[in-house]
Amino acid sequence: MLPVLSMSNMNIRFLFSCSFCGLAKLQMLDLTNNDIYFLPENIFRSLNGLSTLHLSKNKITHLGFHNVRSSITLMYISADKESTCCIARSIKKCEVKIYDIFTTCDQLLGSLILRYSVWFILTIR
Repeated sequence: MLPVLSMSNMNIRFLFSCSFCGLAKLQMLDLTNNDIYFLPENIFRSLNGLSTLHLSKNKITHLGFHNVRSSITLMYISADKESTCCIARSIKKCEVKIYDIFTTCDQLLGSLILRYSVWFILTIR
């Protein structure tokens, strides 16, 4: 059983769908301060016990809706953008570095026009 995996400061650029397969008991994953741009869909699917996820100080442009939304055990995320917190269903604490008025949950989901725009953009992808 591996409860904590720290992969911070390792210059990681790519992760694959099964990068964490076989680590079902993992509770904390630290990927801070790497060069990660993209997280494949369902990359955290096999991490049934994951409660803490550190993603800050990366260059993530695509987080993947199902990566944080599908994990019911995830309780804490650290990330660079507040929009990460908007799509995380069960997160009790989401720590972000950038509070941008255009990516806050209130701004994105509070306006009917913005809500439909986000929905439209996500459906054409």
